[in-house]
Amino acid sequence: MYLHIGNNVIVPAEEIIAVIDGKFDDKTRQTITDAVPKGKTVRSTVLTDDAVYFSAINATTLQSRSVWQNITETL
Repeated sequence: MYLHIGNNVIVPAEEIIAVIDGKFDDKTRQTITDAVPKGKTVRSTVLTDDAVYFSAINATTLQSRSVWQNITETL
């Protein structure tokens, strides 16, 4: 199963370690802001075996997509 995390990025679900909500404290927000292109919004961070992705999609929405895909695959 794959999960679309936004910005035309699709990640194999088995590689996802964590999806972290985008509510960061001020110190962390500055570090992440430096890593994200100007004008982009970070709503969640997706950690995988090989990379860290910043997504404009809320962590709750990503979780819902993941659950929905899992349900539809088993039908």
